[in-house]
Amino acid sequence: MSQVLRSELGSQQTLYSDRIYLLPVFPPFPLIGAVLPTGSNCSCNATNSRCDDFGVCRCDPGWDGELCQRCVTMPGCVHGSCLQPWQCACQPGWGGRFCDKDLSVCSQQPCLNGATCLMEDSGDFRCLCPDGFHGPTCRKRKGPCLQRSGATCVDGVNRFSCLCPVGFSGRFCTVNMDDCASQPCRNGGRCLDRAGGFRCLCRPGFTGTTCETPPSPANASPMAAIWSPADRTGPISTRPRPGSGSGSGSLPSGL
Repeated sequence: MSQVLRSELGSQQTLYSDRIYLLPVFPPFPLIGAVLPTGSNCSCNATNSRCDDFGVCRCDPGWDGELCQRCVTMPGCVHGSCLQPWQCACQPGWGGRFCDKDLSVCSQQPCLNGATCLMEDSGDFRCLCPDGFHGPTCRKRKGPCLQRSGATCVDGVNRFSCLCPVGFSGRFCTVNMDDCASQPCRNGGRCLDRAGGFRCLCRPGFTGTTCETPPSPANASPMAAIWSPADRTGPISTRPRPGSGSGSGSLPSGL
C-alpha cells in the first residue's frame, strides 16, 4: 500500500511500506494542439522583436526590456537617453558626445581674476583672461620675464622671480649664456653660439651634432699607398686609385 505524503517543487514523495521513493515531476510542456502566443497573438513589440516557440520575446539588436520596448543607448552614454538604438540625447544641463560634460560648470566660476567663462560646443569650458593673467583658469600672473626667452614667472608674496630656460640667465632671463664656452665641438669643428643653444660647423668629412663622427673609408683620400716589402724603411711611393684623377707622390717613411 502506498501513500502520497506531500508534493514539492521538482519531486513527489511517495511512501511504500517502509521505503520512501522520490519520483521526479517534469515541468509542464505545451499540450498538443495548444495555440501559442505567436504572430498577432504575441505581446512582444512586433517592430523590435519576435516571439519564439514558447512565447518568449527575442529582441532585435539595440532593443531591451521584457517586451523589447526599450531602446539601448550608445555605449558610454552617462546622462542621456534614446528614442532609437545607440542614441545619446543629453539631459538638461549636460553636453558632450557622451553627455558627461557639466554645462553648468561656468556657474561655479572656475575662471579666476575676473576672467570670462565660455562653453565650447564640445561641452568643455574656456577662460578668457584679462590683461596681466594667463593659464587655463587665468590663475597665473604675467611678469616681465614671461615675455622674454620663454621664461616662466613665479609669483610670490609681493615679489616675483623668473625661471629661466636652458641657455639664459639673469633676473629677467635676458642674458644669453655662451654655450660655446665649454668647447662642445670636436675634431676641430667651429662653434657658433645661438639663442638657447649652439651649432657646430664641422671640418670636411666629419658629421654629427658635435662633429663626433669621423670620415668613413669611402670618403678618405683617393691616394693609395704601395708598400715595398724589401725596404720598409725607405720612402713609400703612391699612385692614384683608378679613376681618381690624382697625381702621384710620396709619403714619409714609417707611416
